[in-house]
Amino acid sequence: MKGKFIVLEGIDGAGKGVQMKALKKFLGDEKVTFYKFPDERSMYGKIIKSFLAGKVNMSPREQVMVYLTDMLNKKESIEEELSKGHTVIADRYFTSTIAYQAENKRDEKFISDIISLLDLPIPNRIIFLDIDPRESFRRRRKRDVLEKDIKFLYKVRESYMRMMKRGFPCPDWRLIDGNNPIKEITREILRQI
Repeated sequence: MKGKFIVLEGIDGAGKGVQMKALKKFLGDEKVTFYKFPDERSMYGKIIKSFLAGKVNMSPREQVMVYLTDMLNKKESIEEELSKGHTVIADRYFTSTIAYQAENKRDEKFISDIISLLDLPIPNRIIFLDIDPRESFRRRRKRDVLEKDIKFLYKVRESYMRMMKRGFPCPDWRLIDGNNPIKEITREILRQI
C-alpha cells in the first residue's frame, strides 16, 4: 500500500511551524514521518540559511538549484516511507521554491522542468494556510532577506494561488484560513490528513 504525501504550505508567518509541532504531538505514535524544507541540518540547508541571513548572495536560479538539491537529498527517504504505506508530512516543498524564486511564468516553467527531471515525489495533497502578507509582517518581527518586502510576499501569495487554481503539482489543494485560532486550524488539518 502506498502512503500519503501531505505538504503544508503558506507564506512566512502563516503558522506552518506551529502546526507541524501540533501534528507531531497528535500523530507522533502513528506511521507518520515529518520533513521540513529547507532542512537546516543538511549542507544544502546550511547554505540556504546563510543566504536567508544575508551572509551569502545567490541569484534566483542559484537559489532554485540549492533548494531543489535539498529536497533531492531527501527523495529516497520520502519514497521509502511512502512505499511502506506511511504518511509523509512536509513543512514546505518545491511549491515554495516556485512561489519564492520564480520571478515570472517563464521561471515557473524552468523550475517545473527541473522538478520533472529530478523526478521528485509529487504530493497527494497540499494544505495551504492562507494569511494576508500584512498579517505575516505583524506576526514576524525577525525577517530574512526574502521576507523584508511586503510587495514580494503579495507576489508569493499570488504564485501559490495560481498553482492552486491550476492544480499544480497535484489537483488536491486545501485552503485553510490561517487567521483562525491555532487549535481550530490544527483540527481542520487533522481532518484533511
